[in-house]
Amino acid sequence: MATDYVLFIHGVNTREKNPEQPTYADMLFDGIKNYVTQQNSRKPARDLEKVALYWGDVTVEEENNLLEQYQGSDAWNGFWYKKLRSGMLLDFSGDIALYMSRYVGAKVAQTLMGEAERGLGILHGLDPDTGDRLHLVAHSLGTVILFDLFFSSRWLPPAPGSEYAMSLRDIVYGVESKRQNIPESDWSSGICLASITTMGSPLGLFKLIDSGASDQDRPENTHDITPHMQRMLKRLKDKLGGALPWFNFAHPGDPIACPLKPLILTMVDPTGEYIAVKDILVHTGGVLDGISWLVRGTPIALLNSGGAHHSYMSNKQAIKQIAPTIGQTIINAAPR
Repeated sequence: MATDYVLFIHGVNTREKNPEQPTYADMLFDGIKNYVTQQNSRKPARDLEKVALYWGDVTVEEENNLLEQYQGSDAWNGFWYKKLRSGMLLDFSGDIALYMSRYVGAKVAQTLMGEAERGLGILHGLDPDTGDRLHLVAHSLGTVILFDLFFSSRWLPPAPGSEYAMSLRDIVYGVESKRQNIPESDWSSGICLASITTMGSPLGLFKLIDSGASDQDRPENTHDITPHMQRMLKRLKDKLGGALPWFNFAHPGDPIACPLKPLILTMVDPTGEYIAVKDILVHTGGVLDGISWLVRGTPIALLNSGGAHHSYMSNKQAIKQIAPTIGQTIINAAPR
């Protein structure tokens, strides 16, 4: 029986008691599965499987060491917003800085490759013609990590960690993967993408990283995701037809989230023929959401920024909005 795989990757400040069985995506996946079941009165003709990638422990030691250095300063107690500095701000900026470094980034790639193998089996040689489909669901910094590993030029061999990134690229049909000392690219295997969902995404950062992109007078921008992603999207459309659905969920009080339309189109699909991007604002039903007209743009709203950013997979009201969108995409995806 063909399978719809829903592959999750989390963002900052996600910690699991049992890393081998992460639970951060359970509530959202259950919501998706329940919706699909309710909409299909007959026995479903496809399986639905969760693949939850987990990298939350990789950067903890380095960030804790940095926080200890901060707290060891004689001036620390005089700083304002210590909770913010030692919490969300450190988690987000620290994870970005560490991930973008060659060696911690390679460790993240290695960890994610192991997680993917646990959920999907051997990654190399996956058959795009089995009828299986892949739905990517990424939160926060996880969106940056996922698109960097799949499409960025910085992972091409012989970069540290390239063997792990190339294995991850084997998952998605149409993404080029190279091995060291093997000049040919392999893009013809992998699972065909059926949808992308981003939540609380700072993916616009790639637009900044990509500024001053390569031209005839400059070498290739190592963080440029555009060429590899464009080729994947073209191959996907040539095989399946139609634009790839992309839903971007953002809580209006989440300072890390950004809109992706038309941003992502200008980066990878200027003609709008390969992806159909939709930005959707999410409200969690909390007290501040109820009086948003009163507190928006004030320091009071900022106090809830962490809760807003981490609400997408764990807040029941948010899941009520997100799960049906992903579930309907699974139901409506073209037959493979």
